Amino acid sequence: MFIHIGDNISLLKEDILLILDKKTVLKSKTSKSFIQNLILSGSLINIDDDSVKTYIVARDKSKRIRRKDKSDFKLYTSKISSRSLFNREKTNV
Repeated sequence: MFIHIGDNISLLKEDILLILDKKTVLKSKTSKSFIQNLILSGSLINIDDDSVKTYIVARDKSKRIRRKDKSDFKLYTSKISSRSLFNREKTNV
């Protein structure tokens, strides 16, 4: 099942690893560092700095996942709240 995250982007539900609220990320040094490392490693897919409400971390299906290799992940931003995305995920069972 697909989940629409905005800006004409839909992700497979099974590929989504994390849905993180931007405010929560900014309050946590660990989460903020994690997101910044993904951005610096080139994992950010869509750039929309002005109205980001949510970060979505998804696995890159074209690669085999290795925990410490950040290139195995894709980072998306969304204008849609994390709660709304979570509800979409639950209703698309």
